Amino acid sequence: MSETPPPLSAPTESEAQQSLRYLVADYLPDSYWILEGAFRFDAAVRELRRNTTLGLGFRGVGQVAGAPPCLWSLDWGGQRRVFSQNEIRALLKEYEEEHVGVTLVFDNPCVAETELDDTYGHMLVTELQNHNAEGRHALCVAHDALAESLRQRYPKLPVICHYNRLVAERGRRTPALYESLCKRYHRVMLHPADATRPSLYRALRQPERFDVVVNDSCLRTCPVRREHMFLLGQQRRAPYQSDLMVQAQLLVERVDCRRAVAPVPGVKARGFLTRKEAQELYAAGFRAFFVQGAQYRNEMTLLWDYLRCALDWQPALSNRTSHIAVSALAALKRHTPALTSGLRSFDFQQ
Repeated sequence: MSETPPPLSAPTESEAQQSLRYLVADYLPDSYWILEGAFRFDAAVRELRRNTTLGLGFRGVGQVAGAPPCLWSLDWGGQRRVFSQNEIRALLKEYEEEHVGVTLVFDNPCVAETELDDTYGHMLVTELQNHNAEGRHALCVAHDALAESLRQRYPKLPVICHYNRLVAERGRRTPALYESLCKRYHRVMLHPADATRPSLYRALRQPERFDVVVNDSCLRTCPVRREHMFLLGQQRRAPYQSDLMVQAQLLVERVDCRRAVAPVPGVKARGFLTRKEAQELYAAGFRAFFVQGAQYRNEMTLLWDYLRCALDWQPALSNRTSHIAVSALAALKRHTPALTSGLRSFDFQQ
């Protein structure tokens, strides 16, 4: 990844693609989109990318992001299964053949010094490096020491600062803090709450080097976000320690964040950017938009968020964009008739 990510679509677009550009002519026309869902919802992400990129070259997914569970990553919705090296290799090969960039997301800001040399984590990065013929892949890290270690060991892979690094920050988040991170990282993700602070983001001198999260599920003013994240970090080390699970559940119940609704005066709101907020960020020079999926339990919510955020849904165009969205989602799980088999009643755990 360069400072200004390369477009995913080919230099020459088809007439069909060109004729549809009016759908986003007034809404983030030259934006670049990163979709988190790799190593969790790969089949759905790849199918959606094919449906939107082939037909809508102007608004395709340029980069996918994610990581299997390891000491350097967190699980927000429950413990996930570990991928084998052969599975990692096969998946990266498929993305490579489709000319899709992959960003490995290591979003755990609580990595101990003894965990910096985790064998499984380094296997993931080594495989990413081995399948990076086009130079599209990158690392996204929430821990400074881990970022420096990976930077030294894998100098050809750009290292991005994950927003959990900023969630873990104890001091005030200021333009000076962001500028200091820009000196250490290839790119920096804005803390989701800072994407609605014009006084902060307009003071950033290189907005093209920042990624904006468009669909953060946490409350914009969550009082326990840092504490919750550190509990998840402890759970990574001790996944079967039940008291950690109970503590995390109590935090969620205390702030009642699961009942949060759309922005209404006096009502708790999640960190979803409105159309106006996204346009203000675009006008300020931001071009890279990140659709998070780590906080979701299913792929349909993630993919709907991407379609909701990437397309222009103003009333005059909503009939066309809704047709595109429904068509893309309907193609994800087509009915496939199965032959009657004596194995039908068996349930195989994946």
